[in-house]
Amino acid sequence: MGGFTSDGGRILNLQRGGEAARFEVLMLKILSQSSGGVRPSLLDWSELEEASQLGQKLNSPFAVYIQSFFHQSAWDKGNLDLAEQHLLAYIDDSESIPDGIRSIVWLDAAFFYAAAKSDLAKALDYWSRFKPSAIIPKAVVFSTEAAICALENKSAEANSKIDLALAELPNMMDRGTALALKDKLVSLREHRLG
Repeated sequence: MGGFTSDGGRILNLQRGGEAARFEVLMLKILSQSSGGVRPSLLDWSELEEASQLGQKLNSPFAVYIQSFFHQSAWDKGNLDLAEQHLLAYIDDSESIPDGIRSIVWLDAAFFYAAAKSDLAKALDYWSRFKPSAIIPKAVVFSTEAAICALENKSAEANSKIDLALAELPNMMDRGTALALKDKLVSLREHRLG
């Protein structure tokens, strides 16, 4: 399991019909909604569950990414325990993610443990695994740095990183996650740095 499916492979899955086509339709719907500005908390949880089940059954290389949507959705809804559960599942399956984008898993984990759990040790552990990549949104990198700085009582640096992250939000391809991230940054500034 792992890697990517080419566009041609996805089209073939759609043409074949059945469960493979249903999985592709669900993934396209979830991705297009999130990219189009639907916040994670507003994604249809039953569709995420169906996509997860089908992805596992079909051994799809995209199945691992559904855990990220579950994680973001639960966190956006304020359910930190469920968000952590799905984050840990995402981490457990991270070996199936291509090297060039696997660092987003470590970045998501570092940000979650810094911003949501106030666990500096875990945040720094995951941050140490992160390797910058052109495909990873700068807004998420700056947000993670801001949350870690806030835990380290570096208020000026944290505020500066929040400003940089906010300025980068319009450049994120995932507009739905960008909306949720903006709220997290505002909350970080108001509650930890205010």
